[in-house]
Amino acid sequence: MIVISDVSKRISQNFELRVKDVKFEKGCNYKISGKNGSGKTLFLKIIIGLIDKDSGVIKIERNRISGFLGISRMIDYLTPKEYFYLACKSYGIAKKEVLERFNLINSFFNRKYMDERKLICDYSDGNKQLIGIIASCISRCDYILLDEPFNYLDEETLSSLIKMMDFFNREYKTSFIFTDNTNKCDLDCIYLRVENGLIDWF
Repeated sequence: MIVISDVSKRISQNFELRVKDVKFEKGCNYKISGKNGSGKTLFLKIIIGLIDKDSGVIKIERNRISGFLGISRMIDYLTPKEYFYLACKSYGIAKKEVLERFNLINSFFNRKYMDERKLICDYSDGNKQLIGIIASCISRCDYILLDEPFNYLDEETLSSLIKMMDFFNREYKTSFIFTDNTNKCDLDCIYLRVENGLIDWF
């Protein structure tokens, strides 16, 4: 479980993100919506530890977290294969295991990323997005944080991604915490909304 209590982060004189009481249970999916600039991505960065909170408590109880927060944060001078190996290195996952896990995930997408030698920067934005999402899922962490995961994806890939997320949810009890302002996701989700800097249940 991830427990967030009375967390705040001031970004400017005019904006402060506030989270009073939010709990993320393992095995559930959470969709966070809100206007652009409302603090959705900031919230994910605070959970994953990329940005320090000003106050409050975040408890991550015996759980592992991974995430993909957008193509702008990728190391795009690597090949996808190198990127997958790097993403799994900190979890102590052997290269053979990375390949096996990739093959399972790729059964939903039928891509040739492990065989191709071109760099991530040479792929389309849709492929970059999918590469980043796959990298975050190979670790099979308890919680996977995704920022606007459906951006850049064509309808077929989007449908495959939703099927993969549902599989991870059922097979590994993985919880996806993701931001999304579309109506394209038909996963069984618990909804949160960011409005006027306050994150609360929808």
